[in-house]
Amino acid sequence: MSSDDGDMENQAELEEKTRLINQVLELQHTLEDLSARVDAVKEENLKLKSENQVLGQYIENLMSASSVFQTTDTKSKRNMERRPQHRCSPRLPECSPLYTFQYIQTKTPLVSY
Repeated sequence: MSSDDGDMENQAELEEKTRLINQVLELQHTLEDLSARVDAVKEENLKLKSENQVLGQYIENLMSASSVFQTTDTKSKRNMERRPQHRCSPRLPECSPLYTFQYIQTKTPLVSY
């Protein structure tokens, strides 16, 4: 085996090591970027949850202050108690803030059941 063959092998090993080191560094940068993105999304999620709670409380306050949502006779109170309670869902238009606002303004449901 000549010295040129040994040098070529060493050169090939060095190039392979360099390529692998560069690949590892690139993956580390990608991981750092993804981690920063996850942190940003978590922060935004907390902010939106907080805003959602504030809006929910605001809507509850509006509904409790409005006579539209206050029952006056015993029969309607009993009917309200019998209705199944559900959590608001984006798929239910009657739970949206816009629907609630329009309902308060017009005092009539905007969705037929």
